[in-house]
Amino acid sequence: MWDRLSERNQHLVSLTVLLILSVTFFAPIHFSSKQLVAGDTIQWRAMAQSMIEHEEESGEASYWAGRVFAGMPGYMISPELSIPQVDTLMRELRKLAWPSSHMMLLLAGMYLLAWYLTRESLASVLAAVTYGFTTYIPVILVAGHNSKFIALAWAPWMLLAFIHAMRKRSVVSGLLFAVALAANLRAGHVQITYYVTFIAGIWWLVEGVHAYRTDTSLAFLRSTGMLIIGSVLGLMMVAQPYLAHAELTPFTTRGSAVGGAAGGMAWEYAMAWSQGIGEMLTLLIADAYGGASPTYWGDKTFTGGPHHLGALAIMMSFIAIWKVRDQTTLALVISAVLIMIFALGENMAIVNRGMFNYFPLFSAFRVPETWLSVLALVAALLGARGLVSIRRKRNEEIALSRQPWLRTGGGLAVFLVILLVFGTSIMGFEQPFERGTLLSQIQAQNPAISASDPRVVSFIDSELATRVEERVDRFQADAGRALAVLLVGGLFLYLYYRRKIPYWLLACLIVLIVAVDLMGVGRRHVREEVLSEVRQVQNLVPRYPFDDFLLGQKEILGGEGAFRVLSLENGLHPTKNARPSYFHESLGGYSGAKLRVYQDFLDNILFSSGVSGLNSAAMNMMNVRYLVANRAIPGYELVFQDDQTDMSVFENPDVLQRAFLVENVTLVPDAQTAWGLLNSPDFNPAHEALVYDAVSLPEEFLSSYEPDSTSVLSVVTESYQAEDMTFRVRTDRARLLVVSEVYYPRGWKATVNGEPTQIVQVNHLLRGVAVPEGESTVRMLFSPSSQSNGVLITGIGTVLTYGLLLIFGFMFIRDKRRIYAER
Repeated sequence: MWDRLSERNQHLVSLTVLLILSVTFFAPIHFSSKQLVAGDTIQWRAMAQSMIEHEEESGEASYWAGRVFAGMPGYMISPELSIPQVDTLMRELRKLAWPSSHMMLLLAGMYLLAWYLTRESLASVLAAVTYGFTTYIPVILVAGHNSKFIALAWAPWMLLAFIHAMRKRSVVSGLLFAVALAANLRAGHVQITYYVTFIAGIWWLVEGVHAYRTDTSLAFLRSTGMLIIGSVLGLMMVAQPYLAHAELTPFTTRGSAVGGAAGGMAWEYAMAWSQGIGEMLTLLIADAYGGASPTYWGDKTFTGGPHHLGALAIMMSFIAIWKVRDQTTLALVISAVLIMIFALGENMAIVNRGMFNYFPLFSAFRVPETWLSVLALVAALLGARGLVSIRRKRNEEIALSRQPWLRTGGGLAVFLVILLVFGTSIMGFEQPFERGTLLSQIQAQNPAISASDPRVVSFIDSELATRVEERVDRFQADAGRALAVLLVGGLFLYLYYRRKIPYWLLACLIVLIVAVDLMGVGRRHVREEVLSEVRQVQNLVPRYPFDDFLLGQKEILGGEGAFRVLSLENGLHPTKNARPSYFHESLGGYSGAKLRVYQDFLDNILFSSGVSGLNSAAMNMMNVRYLVANRAIPGYELVFQDDQTDMSVFENPDVLQRAFLVENVTLVPDAQTAWGLLNSPDFNPAHEALVYDAVSLPEEFLSSYEPDSTSVLSVVTESYQAEDMTFRVRTDRARLLVVSEVYYPRGWKATVNGEPTQIVQVNHLLRGVAVPEGESTVRMLFSPSSQSNGVLITGIGTVLTYGLLLIFGFMFIRDKRRIYAER
């Protein structure tokens, strides 16, 4: 019945089924008034709010986020994509049907990639279901990692374009690869693109060796040439925003961390969230390690859920490894093995240390377990090839004992039975640091209590026993589930072997089992509790009475640029909470790629004595007028009590203005010296400024002056926007104007009375400008050439790529019409 359908109709039915599965899986979203709005999405909106407001008010793109971390480039927060490409259409569809818009993109791309490799529709549906409903997808959606999900949705399209270019060796195939590469990069999660490129690289190497052995090296070189053309055009099409990203990265914590590899992060920071060796078991048994926090008991600090492929999908992959021996399987297997090794991170340091230190860009990404997101793609392709390999030729007879599905499925089943019987004695079901964490929580409430107190020991033992019991139940339930899935799948395979059911029905049943299995586990994460009745993200950012007080003060004192706020609300470290940045110019925010100088400021200056011991000089020079906390802060005056949140607002009596003149300038040799002086109780930022580069200032600025009480000094903020600010300055002699804005050496330009001047790095973090005696107008403007150059290059690359595709498409249609007319 299935084989009698035309190829086109098979595709139509298959894609319709995938659409139905997507809509069904996300039914709680599509068929209710609720929306999936995750915590990280709310954090992002708070981070981006000042940029969004600027764009709405001025109609111009914003490149500087002025309210987060006292100001930082906004390229990685809300990147500007001025030139429309194919992904622009998907962004419009996203507004109508998120997340099914991009889930269908993912499923369709995976279906077409698998079909290109197998030419079998039902096997391709299996690949799409395995990849699309692997548990990691709903986990990252619930976490709000939307750019990661979008990059994963474009990943199969990129691999499809890659292998098409390898096999067809035409200019069109190179252009299509350029389109797919650009779409994946424009998703904004280059880590996923890097992983997909790694798979393509392994595939390319295997194809190259095969070409050498079969004396087809010339064809291989032509394919490589097409890929090079496509790569160049693809990279041109993402010059915006990646030129700016490349310019920014060396100045962030990800590009210049102390102790890290050149151009990368520190090893300890990068290896956080390494996959545990034993935790690989979750690929087979979803909740083997407790599922998501708080029942999770693996080595990671916390997790949103496991990486899970399902027993039957894994079995189909093993069948391909066993039975399908060609360069494609070899490339996929090598990729899968390396991906699992890389995902282990510090738990496989013998390999990953070398990769981290020497392999290009390997040290630029953190959270090694993320590698497993593309393991699902590789396993799905292997599974599709495994299913096709089962299809028997006419009159083919193979003994039951030699069937690969029986051997692989039987081996997995025996393994699961062993775990069900002996798993509770083999596995601990307790986190390594869990007892210590419980003890710390108890001692936080009663510091005098001893760890050896029998009551404490009894309570911890009881609490852990309850947790272990729940984890054992989860483990056994999912191990039994995996065994049942294998047995049911094995039954249908046996019926096919006995010629009781046709191949098309077997394939449909295998797809159904995998879909029910993976979607059932995935729906544990996409559940009613994680959905919100509020559909607009900005409406989910909490607004408190103390916010209204601060906004009122902002209006009284002159609006944006009047002061900054340091919020220690709810006991959160300011770097873990972007909420205040939605409303106020804040010292806090939420980003894994802060400017290095700002991280230095947090670690070595502002919180040099811990969060409770604020550096008053740092608060003053950063224009922090108000501090939000739930307790009294010495030296700060209570000005507002919020009874709703039990938070208080304290005013800093010694706060400096956004721009101020200093008496003396001190040259310091390095950052450590500057940090020491900034932490000295004798340092007064109102009178002294620390600089690193004497060449940046005239010699007279490095001379000491005694303050003159009769001097007439004034600095007035004439206009202020985060990216364009003007100050009117009056001084009795040449002085240094310190502007309480974060120093970033790329893109910021300054003028004094219309003449360009240099911006000096002051007090490690701030900007300074030398001003002459008398009245001056100082302007600072953020106008990065990386953006304008990026737009130009992107435009050229886009016109070339899409223009050539249109020309070739027109020629193809013309030739088809001519052939049809001749017939």
